Amino acid sequence: MYLIADSGSTKTEWVAVDARGRHLHLLTGGLNPVFTSGEQFAAAAGEAAEALRPRFAPLRTPHAGSGTPWRGLHIRFFGAGCSEERIPGVAAALAAAFPGAEAEVRSDMTGAALGLCGTAPGVVCILGTGSNSCLWDGSRIAANVPPLGFILGDEGSGASLGIALVNRLFKGALPRDLSEELLRETGLSLPEVIERVYRSPQPNRFLASLSPVILRHIDHPLLRELAEERFTAFLRRNVARYDRRDLPVHFTGSVAWFYRELLCQAARREGFLPGSIVRSPLEGLCEHYIRRAPTPQHP
Repeated sequence: MYLIADSGSTKTEWVAVDARGRHLHLLTGGLNPVFTSGEQFAAAAGEAAEALRPRFAPLRTPHAGSGTPWRGLHIRFFGAGCSEERIPGVAAALAAAFPGAEAEVRSDMTGAALGLCGTAPGVVCILGTGSNSCLWDGSRIAANVPPLGFILGDEGSGASLGIALVNRLFKGALPRDLSEELLRETGLSLPEVIERVYRSPQPNRFLASLSPVILRHIDHPLLRELAEERFTAFLRRNVARYDRRDLPVHFTGSVAWFYRELLCQAARREGFLPGSIVRSPLEGLCEHYIRRAPTPQHP
């Protein structure tokens, strides 16, 4: 049986599947090792295991013993921030949280590519709290433009949209009536923004939380222009670097999903062929691993 996790900075989606296609879904907090210490990550993984335990029981492998409650479970964890140097620590935390299980950790970019492309080549993009992209050759990531995080890059992400909105709000780049409406709606003040961006943990999450505000007012020309500019910057600074306009460009992530119309328009304007746009790559990942799950020997 496989337990597949798609983890970002804001949330982690867990799905358990076996050869029969039985599913278990659970949503927990984000597990990004870039923004959490090793101890915090281990504690969060333990909490996830405890939350999963009662729901996992009906699907539990018949070979599991009391001392190894997760024996026979294969964890495939695809996470934001899971670079090569951080993978051993993440794998160790998962092994401690799920005793008896076998855990493999890979980047969220690899998970997105497997889920959206499978064994076909393509350009794959993640637009959520942060952003990332890669050129997938059908079996591995052949090229990756560094996203650089929300301070130096992450164009087109929720955090990038939030930065652009805050900048326009407090620098007077929006009409007074629109600014007043947005400030009433969000309850934001300049001191609060400064506090949450510069002095509070995980400012990327706070900035990304402003993305739905833009979406609710997307019919306003200036906010539509703001979103289009951020998506165009993502395409030009990331996707164009792969120089593969012959391949479809696939997107996943909450921002990609909710802004999919604008995103497709921007991609076409830049000369790209939009491919699949899904909120999460988990459905494709489940299909990938169901094909690899051993056939059950017990009813």
